[in-house]
Amino acid sequence: NNVPFICYSDFSVDQEAQDTLEFVSYYADQSSNSKVHYEKLNTRPYAGQLAHYGHGGYQQLLSTDKNISSFILHDLKFNGWIDRGTRAVFIDFTLYNANINMFCIVKLVAEFLPTGGIATSHEILVQKLLRYVSAKDNILFGFEVALIVFVVYYIVVESVELMVFRMNYFVQYWNVLDNIIIIKILAGAAISLYRSVTINDLVTKSETDQDTFTSFETIAYYESVYNDLAALCLFFSWIKIFKYLKFNKTMRHFSTTLSRCSKDILSFAVMFFIIFFAFAQLGLLLFGTILRDFATFHDSTYTLFRIILGDFDFLALEQASTMLGPVFFITYI
Repeated sequence: NNVPFICYSDFSVDQEAQDTLEFVSYYADQSSNSKVHYEKLNTRPYAGQLAHYGHGGYQQLLSTDKNISSFILHDLKFNGWIDRGTRAVFIDFTLYNANINMFCIVKLVAEFLPTGGIATSHEILVQKLLRYVSAKDNILFGFEVALIVFVVYYIVVESVELMVFRMNYFVQYWNVLDNIIIIKILAGAAISLYRSVTINDLVTKSETDQDTFTSFETIAYYESVYNDLAALCLFFSWIKIFKYLKFNKTMRHFSTTLSRCSKDILSFAVMFFIIFFAFAQLGLLLFGTILRDFATFHDSTYTLFRIILGDFDFLALEQASTMLGPVFFITYI
């Protein structure tokens, strides 16, 4: 009757176990004792479905040989690698297709609830990390160098304008847009330089030391940030075309109309979002425990935007609450 019972709560970085584990290996029919230490891993923090996880953890490398990996997994199971206190298991591996010169960085995640359930998720990054390989890539590199030259020229031009107009320089929103584009290009150039320097070292390390795991996750993440910066820079560059359409009478009237009614539009936006977020909070409280689309305030907000666009599931609302579901939907629409 005096059996001790240990409770394990949700994952928390402050309560993360960092003890040294005793590990008994029976690989190759030779019993041996070893210790597994908590260590800081060469990975990025991961936002799972149940918690946010940092860099630390216990690591076990698998072999490229199927039989050896089978023995390792058997030892992990025998030693209780996954127990009641385990809150997440990550499986990381990297694939490379030389035919199309693409890296695929894969992270498979299994999160364990305190009640015993499992929530699975994954993160797959497909990136071209070796950028300058073919003749087409070298041509692209030439265009990138030309872009940097133009950016340096425009930095000088904008600096001269700033010294002439001083704080009045920022009154013109086109000048602000120019600076945003320049900053994004410089940030993208810095990431591109970091990628070019780092990727060769990682590839060489993975080829020379095949018994250890070389993580490409961080550099793949920065490559995705580089792509995002390029996309935003292209978007703002297209917006800048309006600056050179002022000579057109229709566009001049359009911009004048927007500038004169900007205060009214801002006032309407304030009133709209007050009501919108009120409905988002109402949907969360009414249907958050029943419908996945209203499970969090973030999900509830996106669901209301989808309803505006005509993407909604009225039957799910009606089934969640026969009376409040239709009332919520009709009053919101």
